[in-house]
Amino acid sequence: MPQNEAIPGHQPAKMEDSVETQSLFISVTETARLYGVSPNHVWRELERGGIPHTKMGRRVLIPRQWVEDSAEAVAASAGRPMAAAGR
Repeated sequence: MPQNEAIPGHQPAKMEDSVETQSLFISVTETARLYGVSPNHVWRELERGGIPHTKMGRRVLIPRQWVEDSAEAVAASAGRPMAAAGR
């Protein structure tokens, strides 16, 4: 059977059903993009201890849940909904 041929009777998983669509950790670059700051700013905060993170080899990863929770807190303290805060 060719690799790209669908399996009869099989429904492929939807993207929103996949664990891979929402990884547990995000990169420094992605964190910077979500906050609307430079990656250098995120690095400074990491070094200062202001952002929780873990290392996997040479990669620094930030917990997605922490980023989402803290972004919501920042938006709430500014009195704006998340959509207006860049989300």
